[in-house]
Amino acid sequence: MSKYLVKGNEIFNGKIPRYQILIPTILFDSSTGNTGTITLSDSSANYSYLEIYFYTNDGWQYKGYQKCMLEGTNTTHHTLIATWTSTNGACYFKAKNISISGNTISNTGYAEVNLSGGIPTTTASNDIYIRKVLGYK
Repeated sequence: MSKYLVKGNEIFNGKIPRYQILIPTILFDSSTGNTGTITLSDSSANYSYLEIYFYTNDGWQYKGYQKCMLEGTNTTHHTLIATWTSTNGACYFKAKNISISGNTISNTGYAEVNLSGGIPTTTASNDIYIRKVLGYK
């Protein structure tokens, strides 16, 4: 998991860009993850970026953690997406819509699509677990 985020500006008039190393604050951390509403330890309004680590019910030990970096994080809506292909050639797509407001990350929708044998099947499965949320000021 990230220890820092490097934020910089572009080269202007031949000058070397300035960089700022941002140290994250852990806002949520769960060894098993959470599929429900998450309460952050501080308001998302106090951060410029949130980094969300998540995995699916297929197990992080098999598919690993995925993450997304969100900017402008107070009162916003986002989609977490996980995709992969199994050893038998089936393609899986899992998505979770979330809403971030203040100290809360809420589910607003979720789905799973399985493409196997050319015939897609869809289910309303809440299978994405949020494992950790980091905030950057």
